[in-house]
Amino acid sequence: MDRKQKKASKKIWILSVFVVFIAIAMSFVSWLIYAVFSQSYREIKQQYYGVVSRQVVEDIENSIRNGKQIERFYGMDKVLNDMLKLISTEQVPINTAITDTDGAVLYSSYSGSEREAEYNALLTNENVVYNLDFTDAASATFRIADAGDHEVMLQPIYDREGAQIGAMALFYNVSDIEQELIQQKQNSDMVTMSCIGATILLLVIYFVVLPRSVCVSDNTAAADSAEAYKHKQRENRYMFLIPVFAIMAGLLVQCVISYNEYQKRYKEVMFEGAQGISEYVGDIINGLHEKGVDYDRMNGLPEYLADKVEDSPLLWNVSVVNVYADTADVLTRSSEYNVSLKIGSDEGMNTHINVEISKEYIDEKMLGMLLVFVVTFAVALIMIFELLKLPDAMFTRISRPFRESQTVQAGAVAPVLRLGAFIAYTGMYVGIPFSSVLIMQWNKSIFGLTVTFLASIPMTAELLATMLCSLLCLPLYRKLPLKLVFTISAFISAAANALCFMATSPEQLIILRFISGVGFAGIKYSLNSFVSLGSLTSENTTENLAALNAGLLGGITCGGTLGAVIASSVNVHTSYLIAGIFIFAFLIAVLTLSPWKLFRANNAEASTEKKSRFGALSLLAKPSFLRYTLLVAIPMNFGLMFVVAFFPGFVSALGLPDVTTSYGYLINGLVGIYVGPVLLKALSGKIGRTACVVISLGLAAVSILILNINAPLVIVLVSVAVLGLFDGFGTPATSDYYVNMPVVKEAGVSQGLAMLNVIGSIVQTFSPVLYSVILAGGTAATNIMGITFAAAAFLFLITLKVGSEKKSANTTT
Repeated sequence: MDRKQKKASKKIWILSVFVVFIAIAMSFVSWLIYAVFSQSYREIKQQYYGVVSRQVVEDIENSIRNGKQIERFYGMDKVLNDMLKLISTEQVPINTAITDTDGAVLYSSYSGSEREAEYNALLTNENVVYNLDFTDAASATFRIADAGDHEVMLQPIYDREGAQIGAMALFYNVSDIEQELIQQKQNSDMVTMSCIGATILLLVIYFVVLPRSVCVSDNTAAADSAEAYKHKQRENRYMFLIPVFAIMAGLLVQCVISYNEYQKRYKEVMFEGAQGISEYVGDIINGLHEKGVDYDRMNGLPEYLADKVEDSPLLWNVSVVNVYADTADVLTRSSEYNVSLKIGSDEGMNTHINVEISKEYIDEKMLGMLLVFVVTFAVALIMIFELLKLPDAMFTRISRPFRESQTVQAGAVAPVLRLGAFIAYTGMYVGIPFSSVLIMQWNKSIFGLTVTFLASIPMTAELLATMLCSLLCLPLYRKLPLKLVFTISAFISAAANALCFMATSPEQLIILRFISGVGFAGIKYSLNSFVSLGSLTSENTTENLAALNAGLLGGITCGGTLGAVIASSVNVHTSYLIAGIFIFAFLIAVLTLSPWKLFRANNAEASTEKKSRFGALSLLAKPSFLRYTLLVAIPMNFGLMFVVAFFPGFVSALGLPDVTTSYGYLINGLVGIYVGPVLLKALSGKIGRTACVVISLGLAAVSILILNINAPLVIVLVSVAVLGLFDGFGTPATSDYYVNMPVVKEAGVSQGLAMLNVIGSIVQTFSPVLYSVILAGGTAATNIMGITFAAAAFLFLITLKVGSEKKSANTTT
C-alpha cells in the first residue's frame, strides 16, 4: 500500500471511529439531559400536588378544630373528589385516601372500584408505613414514599392540640408523569439526530479538504525513527483536535436547543399549578357565596387569602374583584404571570379571582433548571473530552513504533493511566455514594442496628476491605503476574457491582460492597504498578502520577453526578449495574492498550535488584518515611476530604444556595483535572520536588485561611478552586517526591505506593468525624486547621534541612 492509500485508509479509520463516538456521545447526553429535566418536571408536579393537598388538609384541620372528628367527617368524599378534580388528569390519574396513624383507610376516592385492593396494598408497603409517622418531623412538609411503580405522597393531619391523628395519601404512577413528556422526548430525539447528522457532515467535509501536508510524513526520516514517530504524533493530534472541538460544538448546540424546548414545558406546568390553586380557592369562596354570604361580608377573607399565598410559594398576590370592563374579553392576550377566573353566577355581577404568579419564584426555578443544565453539560463535556483520548490511544497501540520501542511504550503509559483511571473511578463513584440511599429506601434493620447507622456500613465495609487487602495481600500481589492480578481484581469489582443490581437486603449489599472493595484494592495496586513499571525516567514517573490523579479526579466528578442522575431518575439499583459496565469497560480498555511487554521487562529488572525482605512493611521503621507520613501524607489525605466531608455542611451553615455545592464540586474538579497537571509539568523540573511539596501544603493552608474574608459566595468558590489546585498539583507532586525517596526505592515503588494508599484509606475513613468537630467549632477551629497545614509545610522543610545537615556531618566525619 503506497503512502496516499495509507493516508486515505487512516482518514477513513479515524472518521469511522468518530462517527460511532458522535452517535454514542450525543445519544448519551440527550438521555442525561432528558433524565435531569424529567426529574425536575416530576418535582414541580409533586410541589403542585403538595400545595393543593396541603390546602385541603388545612381546611380539614380547621373543621376538626371546630368540633368535627376525623372518624366521622361528613362530606369528606366530596372534599376528596373536589381536590382530585384539580390535580387528577386523564394522563396522570390520581387517587387519594385518608388514613389513621396506623395506615388504616378511613375514606378513599376509590372505594368500591376494581383497584381498591391494589391501592390499599400500597398503604401497607414498608416504606409507606415508615413515612406515615410525622411525630418527630420538624415541619408538616409532605413526604414522597416509593412503592414499586407508584409514588405515594403523604400529608400529616393534626388535631387542635397539634397531635397527629392521620394522614392524606395521594397515589399516582410514575410512568404516567413520564407519558406527559412524550412530545418533549420526541422533539429532543429529533434535535439529537439532527445534531449527530450535522456534526458528522462537518467532519466528513473537514477530512475531505484536509491538506495533504498534514498527513504526509517526513521523507528524510527513517520510517521507524523517533523523529518519524513524533511527526506522526503531531499529525494525530492535528487530526483529532478539530473533531474534538466539532463534537463539543455539536453538544453545545444540542444542549441549548434542548433547554429552550424543556423550559417552555417547565413554565407551562407551573402556570397550570397556579391555575389549579386558583380554582380551588375560587371554589371555596364561591361555596360561601352560594350559601348566602356576600363577597364584601366575608369576614377574614383577606387573611384567608393571605394564608393561601404564604402557603404557596408559587403565588404572589390573590384578590377578589368585581370587574366592570376587561380588555381580555376583547383581546386574546395572555400573561404568564397572571390568572383570572370568573367566580359566582349572580346577574349583574362579574366577580373574578385574580391571581398573580410569583415572578421571583418562577425566575428562581428557571435559574435552578439552567444551573442544573450547565452542570450537566459541563460534566458531559468532561466525560466526552476524557473518552475522546481513546481513539488516539488505540492508534498509538497498533503502530509499529509502539511494538518495537520502549521509549514509545513508556510515553503511552500516561494516556492509558488517565483514561483507565477516569473510566474506573467514574464506575466506582456511580455506585459508592448511593449505598446509604438504598438502605434508607429499604428501611430494614439487621442485628438491632438503627437504619441510619446501618446506612453507613456498606461504604465503610468497602473502604475497610480496600484498606486491609492493600496491606495484607501485598505478598500475594508481588508473587503473581501483574496482568493476572489486574484482570482478576477488575473482574471481581465489576461482578460485585453488577450483582448489587440484584441485591434485595442489607446483608447482600454489605457483602457485595466488601467484595467490591477487595477487587478495588487490586485495581489500585495495579495502577500504582503501572506508574512505576511504565517509567523509564523520572519525567515518566511524574507524568504518570499526574495522569493517574487527573483521571481519578475526573472520574469522581463525573461518576458522582452521573450516579445522582441515575439514582433519582431511574433507581439506585441501576446505578450499580452502570458501575459494573464501566469497570468492565475499564478492564477491556487497559488490557488492550497497556504496554505489558514493558511492564514485564521492568518488573524482571526490578526483581533482580536488592530490596528489603519485608517490602512495604520495612518502611514503618524508617524515620524519613515516618516524617513524610506525619507531615505530608496525613495532611494531604485529610485535605483531599475537605470538599466531600466539610464543604457541603459549611455552605449550609453560611446559608448559601444549595447549588453552590454543585458548582463548588464542578470548579474543584475542573481546576484539579486540567490546571493542576499543567502547573506541575511547568514547575516540577524548575523548582524541585521539595519545593513542590511545600507549595502543595501551602495551597491547602491558603484555601482554608481565605475563608475569613467577608465575601462568602465568592470566597467559598475561590477556596474550592484553590483546593482543586491542591489536589491536581499537590497529589502527584507529593507522590512524585515519595516514590523518589531512597527508602521507598529500596522497598519497591509499587510496594511503597500500596503502603501510601493504606495510610490514605485510614485517614480518609476517619476524616468525616474530625471535620464534623471542626464545623461545630466555627471560625476558630477552621483557622486552626489552616494554620496546621502551614505548620506542616514549615516543619517538613525544617526537618528535611536538619536531616540533610546531619547526613552531611556524618559523611564528613
